[in-house]
Amino acid sequence: MNKYTLVFALMVLVSCNTTNSKKSPFTFIENDQGVELHENGQKIYLYQRAPILSGEIYYKHYIHPLYNLSGEVITRAYPEEEIEWHYNHRGIFWGWRQMFIQDEFVGDGWVMDSIDIDIKEVQTASDNKRAQLSLHVNWITTHSDKAMAFIDEHTTITVYPTQNEMRIIDFEISLKALVPGVEIAGSDDDYKGYGGFSIRIASPETLLFRSEDGPEEAQAAQLHIGPWVDFSTPDLSSPKKFGLSLFCHPSIPNFPSPWLLRSEGSMQNPAFPGWDRTMISMDHETILRYRIIQHDGDAEISDINRWYSEYATGNEATQQVELCVADYLTEPEAVQKLQEYASTYSNADEWKTRVKAIRENIIKGAELDQIPEEDWNYPIHVVQGKQHSMEGYTVENIALEVKPGHFITGNLYKPGTITGKVPAVLSPHGHWSRLDDYGRFRPEMQKRCASLARMGAIVFAYDMVGFGEDTEHDHMDSNSLHLQTYNSIRILDYISSMDDVDTTRIGITGASGGGTQTFLLAAIDDRIDVSVPVVMVSAHFFGGCVCESGMPIHKKGSHETNNVEIAASIAPKPLMLISDGDDWTRNVPEVEYPYIRNIYQMFDAEENVQYAHFADEVHDYGFSKRKAAYGFLAKFLDLDYQKILDENGDLTEDFVVLLDTTDLKVYPDRAIVQDPMSH
Repeated sequence: MNKYTLVFALMVLVSCNTTNSKKSPFTFIENDQGVELHENGQKIYLYQRAPILSGEIYYKHYIHPLYNLSGEVITRAYPEEEIEWHYNHRGIFWGWRQMFIQDEFVGDGWVMDSIDIDIKEVQTASDNKRAQLSLHVNWITTHSDKAMAFIDEHTTITVYPTQNEMRIIDFEISLKALVPGVEIAGSDDDYKGYGGFSIRIASPETLLFRSEDGPEEAQAAQLHIGPWVDFSTPDLSSPKKFGLSLFCHPSIPNFPSPWLLRSEGSMQNPAFPGWDRTMISMDHETILRYRIIQHDGDAEISDINRWYSEYATGNEATQQVELCVADYLTEPEAVQKLQEYASTYSNADEWKTRVKAIRENIIKGAELDQIPEEDWNYPIHVVQGKQHSMEGYTVENIALEVKPGHFITGNLYKPGTITGKVPAVLSPHGHWSRLDDYGRFRPEMQKRCASLARMGAIVFAYDMVGFGEDTEHDHMDSNSLHLQTYNSIRILDYISSMDDVDTTRIGITGASGGGTQTFLLAAIDDRIDVSVPVVMVSAHFFGGCVCESGMPIHKKGSHETNNVEIAASIAPKPLMLISDGDDWTRNVPEVEYPYIRNIYQMFDAEENVQYAHFADEVHDYGFSKRKAAYGFLAKFLDLDYQKILDENGDLTEDFVVLLDTTDLKVYPDRAIVQDPMSH
């Protein structure tokens, strides 16, 4: 597997980190030539706005220089080189040899003979997701005595952050006629027909050309070789090395465009429209879309084929896939987003359709659909450790081998006496990692699990990936969300297979990162009947750890959601939000809960959704929060709440015996992972 195989969550896969989620790596700098784009201080391109004399004609409205990933110039334009031909070829440009109005030739927009460009507006915008240059120009003919604007052009050039030695640049060129009868065409010779989007690459005599079918040779005539061509330098040890893949979008009118490939001082051109004229309408736009992917020059054809397929189908990361991490939105932006989401449905059936998309995006974004069938169907093997008998409940230390060599360690809490089938509760933990307050061993976790077991539930508290006894994995690995969610599903497989478990009464509850796992599992697995995420559901906060937001589960292409909608995906089944006033859940009473309540109202199931907000409390699963959860879970899982009341009718957890970490480990001689958040 080469480096590009995993990378293509390909860029436009954008990570928005907790501490600098609003800081853009991009800077636009205006100078006397035009607008220059930098990324983290390194030049990407210059848009040439000022006219430059080349030969006897002034040229403008093109990109040059374009820089490679190392900051070396990889395009050429005259008058930089003393060559007598092709003085009009200039970096990245677009133009047409033949331009007509009402059948009359009015100029050559390739060499700019009797044609000028009026740059009416240049706008820039950038954030941590992209840098966008928006251009509005008019094409002017000076063929007659009076200059006349005849084509209105709007072009957008979008650059995405460089990641894993790759950079994406998208071009969208929109043309609309300003007068009747406008037509454009390529060159009128009998074997080229060049015109349209072109790029003049440095030192073409040394370039290697490749298409989807393999190596190609430059020729003087048109080549019909598919929708993309890759241009790479042969010497990958040189600081001037580069690879550049040029894609034609299938929406281009003459797709797949024929190619002009040149190995001497000239341009590379996917010709549009070719020899034949094409009409530019006054009523609708002619849109030309191209993508450049800059890489290190060592991409395999299989990689480029995959990138192109994803670009062409809009199927994956070439859509604007983004990692929505931590405070991805401001609080006002989050409110606006919820309003946008709410406009996409108006009844329960339409909400179910939205849930289907939310679920599919989680499954695909977390790459759960790529797990082999044998890993889902592997018979779960249970490793039994120490057992503890307490007042009204028991604790068993167990490990589940859910696929060959892959173990999930945890503690199974059971009622002291089981009659018939009983409810079950999954209990994932959050990111508490101090040795005296750690994961599934922490006092609040033991109290919660023991209390639920005493009330009549079988409860499984398990190590998150790279926590506790899971010494085989790194919690901070980019795959953490994938593996952690797989683990939870396999635990649900195990719990559902237990003879004592009533599979119509299965709940899940966890706090912080455990809250994220709570609503994710409830969203994608219908076997969860009740969900109680604690101090986690927020419209503006998406989770700050890779195990929560390190894969594109929230946003891809036209699909976008947040954790509020993911939590609500369980509707109309019972859901309780528990929140506090000291973290990102502080707005639950005014923002998140009303949004979710409206969804439940569409199902006539408002009684199934509740919230408990503790404005004066902090980010934890403390006593008051546990009390709220106990009551809700007791109601909807038919647990015996009386079992945890004292003689005065007050909630008590005094019966819980807090065990040492050593007593709760499945493997007594195995050291737990220390400081799992720093790996």
